[in-house]
Amino acid sequence: MRGQNKDADGKVLAGTIQRFFDHYLKSGGDAPTGVTALTETCPKSAASGGPYAAPTWAELHPGEIDYTSKGAQAVSSSAGDPSIAKAIDPVAGGGACATVSAADQGSGVATYRLPAATGIGYTLLGASTVIADLKVTGQFPFLAARLWDVDPAKNTETLVARGIYRLDPQSPNRLQVFQLHPGAWHFAAGHIPKLELLGQDPPYARTSNGQFSISVSDLELRIPVHEQAGHAGTPAAVTAPRPPVTPGARCGSLPSSKIDSRRTHGSHRGLRVAGTAAEPVCARASAATKRGQRIVRVYVFAYQVRHHRCAFLTSRGRLTHLRSCSSPIRIAASGTTRWTLRLGVAIPAGRYRIRSDAVDGLHHHQRPSGASVMTLTVR
Repeated sequence: MRGQNKDADGKVLAGTIQRFFDHYLKSGGDAPTGVTALTETCPKSAASGGPYAAPTWAELHPGEIDYTSKGAQAVSSSAGDPSIAKAIDPVAGGGACATVSAADQGSGVATYRLPAATGIGYTLLGASTVIADLKVTGQFPFLAARLWDVDPAKNTETLVARGIYRLDPQSPNRLQVFQLHPGAWHFAAGHIPKLELLGQDPPYARTSNGQFSISVSDLELRIPVHEQAGHAGTPAAVTAPRPPVTPGARCGSLPSSKIDSRRTHGSHRGLRVAGTAAEPVCARASAATKRGQRIVRVYVFAYQVRHHRCAFLTSRGRLTHLRSCSSPIRIAASGTTRWTLRLGVAIPAGRYRIRSDAVDGLHHHQRPSGASVMTLTVR
């Protein structure tokens, strides 16, 4: 099929769509099987690469290009060249094959250039993944991501893939994972993949209502490719795909803590709670994830339960009015893997439940467990 013209490419796609509709909407014919992809090419008249076929989506890209940048770069909601954004807009711009200057956009736009492709080059087939630690200042932050193919001979670049990632305002400062839109594109030998992260991308995406800046550090870019590591002509940069990274669900690892009852006591003169905390590190996780899988803080809740509501002890030794037990008063302990909370103030008498809560560098809280809860009577 290589060397076919664009009309033939269209017929391949149209035929697959027709079989899909026949089977699932009209209950006739066999269901399409497997996954097939054709690469985008420029100029439009050039023959597409492929078709590339595989039984499953994952098998379509058995290789991966991995890139890591440890240092921090800043993304600003006011930075970015509007003429570039307009040139690559799918409606107002110059179409999918529009080219712009390959010069970096400077301050406020995070830019990452990968090593130039070698050998036979490699073919993006799928959705590139960005993994990074983000720290946000301001309101309504988002990232506009662009993956470019830089032609160093002409000092121009062509847009390969893009995506918009809007941050959760309740938890913006943590390790984040997002993907660009899937694509199919061949990076020729000598060409350079370049990732840009911006805080605006009009007219393609609506500009944020707020002003913000984002510090991006420990970035990883994973580009899924059709080439397989170790095959003749395949660049050495192509490796086997690593396991996917999903925030909050990497290997199921969460922190845990345990209260040491022998080192915990309270009286009308004060309260002392002590214990330990830990978190297993996922062996197959990314380097950034492993750094985050460590205890950074332990909190202690001390409270009395009355009529299914709770009165929480404050750091000043006072009890709050009865409130929902799901809205605790947290008191930070000293230490991490070995921790202690000391309150040298008068404690109201009564029967208390004591609970510890360990938090890791990924902002994950532990699940409640019997080891992290105990009962203490203060007389």
